[in-house]
Amino acid sequence: MRKPPLVIVLATIGILASASPGWAQDPYRIFLQDVFPRGAWDVQVMGGAYHSVQLGTDTTPYYFAPVVARVGIITDLGFQFGTLQVNFEPMLEIAGATVWGGTGTYFVGPSVLLRYNFSHLEGRLFPYFQVGAGVTFNDGYRNRNQTALGQEVEFILQAQVGLRWFVCDRISLDMEGGLIHISNAGMDNRNHGVNALGASFGMSFYLGGSRY
Repeated sequence: MRKPPLVIVLATIGILASASPGWAQDPYRIFLQDVFPRGAWDVQVMGGAYHSVQLGTDTTPYYFAPVVARVGIITDLGFQFGTLQVNFEPMLEIAGATVWGGTGTYFVGPSVLLRYNFSHLEGRLFPYFQVGAGVTFNDGYRNRNQTALGQEVEFILQAQVGLRWFVCDRISLDMEGGLIHISNAGMDNRNHGVNALGASFGMSFYLGGSRY
């Protein structure tokens, strides 16, 4: 039996959460003082697809589907610009990806991210921007006929912009798109690297913390 697409599952969860009694009684209470609860743990799960593009000297086309789990903490650090509030959120990420185009079969490894959350006092949609760096293990380097990957452990750099839709005060449905760069910083002669653009979809849960 075919499994329902991820988008349909997440949309169903969002509809059920938004129909909960807590939301119905006071749908905008989350935005009256502060959107993101300070000191809360932010747990995010995302899945998507990325496709390599010709940037610099990379020559091997890659298609891979990353699944990521992230844990961050909402901080008080940030700044105010008119009615727009920006706060910083450090995050840890573990990512695994199946490679279905290119050499090798997988990427997997940890990263550290810094996210900029943008919020205002009304509405349910809130954007964010994040950058990150880490390492990723792969098996594509074993193919000596390719020049994109030279080592089992490569460096990974990433940057994404995203959008959150809060379905209730502790759950949001998320989407993001951006760039992932993988290379070994010249530590091996094969260092053309992988530069990929893509998008991911998922959801976030906010645990603990206070808005007031």
